[in-house]
Amino acid sequence: MQVGHRGGVPDVAKLVGGPGQRVRDLRAGAGDDGGAGVEEGLRDAAPDAALAKLQEGNARFVAMQDVDPNLSSERLLAVSKGQNPFAAILGCVDSRVPPELVFDRGLGDLFDARVAGAIADDGVIGSIEFGVEEFGIPLVVVMGHSNCGAVKATVKAVDSGNTEMPGKIGAVAGPIVPAVKAVEAKGITGDAVVPAVVE
Repeated sequence: MQVGHRGGVPDVAKLVGGPGQRVRDLRAGAGDDGGAGVEEGLRDAAPDAALAKLQEGNARFVAMQDVDPNLSSERLLAVSKGQNPFAAILGCVDSRVPPELVFDRGLGDLFDARVAGAIADDGVIGSIEFGVEEFGIPLVVVMGHSNCGAVKATVKAVDSGNTEMPGKIGAVAGPIVPAVKAVEAKGITGDAVVPAVVE
């Protein structure tokens, strides 16, 4: 799935199952949450229907015709009683790519896990698995984006030969290093490295 963007921000999202493959239904069963998500009939949505909703919202975002679905005081009250998100999004912490805006969604629609570089460590994977098991989320999206600072910093560190980072930054950069090395081993260089690593 290619995600549209305004001004060069989000541009890549991959689905569980890989490009060109049918999205797998990850639900063990549908969750009962007391009414959240019913406004658009997304309770028990199939993976393809959930994907279509994200694509529709992203098209509105790109066209700057956001409708902000499920963003009202009534919706806030409904989701205070329980949630029924129809998609889990693993994305970067970058302030330019908040999933609710990029996909024009509202309260209780998306189950977000955000970490620099959109890396999937045990805590992130466990969080997404929890959402799938607890709420019956039918779709998991891993969303990268252009000009990712975590990827850029890791590429710079690898190219300089110094991959030691201050503080806990190494916990973010470390999992990206193998991707950088694999991309560069294919002969990809210069400005093409960062997009290839993100993808």
